[in-house]
Amino acid sequence: MKYVTKSLLLQSTLLVFSLNIFSCKDDEVAEKIPVAFKKSSVEANENAKASVRLELSKPAAKDEYVTLKVTSSTATFGVDYGIDNLLFLERNFTVLVPKDSSGASFTIHALADFEAEVAEKVNFVIEGTSDGLTTGDAKTLLATIGDVERYPDANRAISFDGVDDYIDLGNILDDLQLPVSISVWVWIDPNVADGSLPIFDSQDGLPLYNGFSLITSNISHIGVQYGDGQGENSSVYRRARSAEFIPVTGRWVNMTGVMRAASDMNVYLNGVEMGGYYAGESNSSMNSNSPNENAKVGILSNNGRTIHFQGKLDELRIWNRALTEAEIQKSIITKATSVDPGLVGYWDFNEAKGDNVIDKSSNKFNGVLKGGATRVPSEAPVQ
Repeated sequence: MKYVTKSLLLQSTLLVFSLNIFSCKDDEVAEKIPVAFKKSSVEANENAKASVRLELSKPAAKDEYVTLKVTSSTATFGVDYGIDNLLFLERNFTVLVPKDSSGASFTIHALADFEAEVAEKVNFVIEGTSDGLTTGDAKTLLATIGDVERYPDANRAISFDGVDDYIDLGNILDDLQLPVSISVWVWIDPNVADGSLPIFDSQDGLPLYNGFSLITSNISHIGVQYGDGQGENSSVYRRARSAEFIPVTGRWVNMTGVMRAASDMNVYLNGVEMGGYYAGESNSSMNSNSPNENAKVGILSNNGRTIHFQGKLDELRIWNRALTEAEIQKSIITKATSVDPGLVGYWDFNEAKGDNVIDKSSNKFNGVLKGGATRVPSEAPVQ
């Protein structure tokens, strides 16, 4: 009998303990804070933007995260729309809800693609949350992008065919030394063949590594390089820094390079530092004193071969100082002026006609279109 009593007592204790476990789990579920979209839809015309708000039923007790899934059969990320400063949108992205806040917002940028089309639609779904949140009732949002009625014809870019097109800027920048910053908006032709694509070379013509260059490719990468003027076809005469990233063909992106010294360079994509790696063994200073070479856009000749850029370029700028990351992020979306500190060359390519390209800096390093390079409308988001 005593054995039975102990057994019943043990079962009773286990039952109470079990009930307490389930009770704790229920309490934890009840404490999760619902998060939902404030609105079920937003609208924006091309060249505009719309704010999307995620709201909590009460302030978050700690930093929380909301994962969103994005789908669209009518719009392409980076071509038709963007989200804040995201560089690459795969299947999902995450929004931070800071501690003590009742929600968070992100911005949809409706990009002008210069195509006559019906409205584009982008769907957002709350896919998941961190452990302190749970999905509320309004878990989906539809963003509609309307077509622009008038295209900004005054904003132009230069299109290069990858065969013989380039811009000759003449014998300039012979006295330029490090530090140097260079920035340009780039649209790489999706049909381009594999290989390097030259954007700018400050000293092009002699069989020596002189001056500096900015190069990309369809794989994609950004590379800045300078030469010491002491030879060619060997890495001992040059120094470079490059970074690779997900291919960005068929969309406008900004590429910026900053060179301060042989082992102090950075490359940026849309204002975000991309890391990368150094190449070349030269520790000598950059040689720019090369009067027999011209600065060129869209072409590069060295090591016995010539390569051409295939795509579109806009808003090319060069400074004789090292821009900070904050300056880069601001400058890539705003028009430069001739009084910008350290600006030694600025070509916005907005001329209406003719073969001349005008340098808007105080140096007036005007250039000439060569090989049939053409003027086209620009979708680069610079105002």
